Amino acid sequence: MHSADSKENGAWQVYGNFLIHDGPDNASEIFATIGCIEIIGERGFVRFNDLLVALSGLRDGPRAGKLKAIGSGGKVVISYEAAVRPQLKRAS
Repeated sequence: MHSADSKENGAWQVYGNFLIHDGPDNASEIFATIGCIEIIGERGFVRFNDLLVALSGLRDGPRAGKLKAIGSGGKVVISYEAAVRPQLKRAS
């Protein structure tokens, strides 16, 4: 993870160095991201990956093997919606 410490290793590569990866465990942690999607919440990235496995329909094999099959299967599509840039606020 780039912007905070994490015990949840790994990331999904969207393209280049733009990733989906673990984010802070709670919203009170100070962090920043430029282009990546960070999954926030305790065990958030684990829960995100568990959801991908559940939606995949894969039943046999270890969890790591299922995640690898999802990543190499070429069937996951990610769509982004444009976001409004938030106004900058000076940290106190």
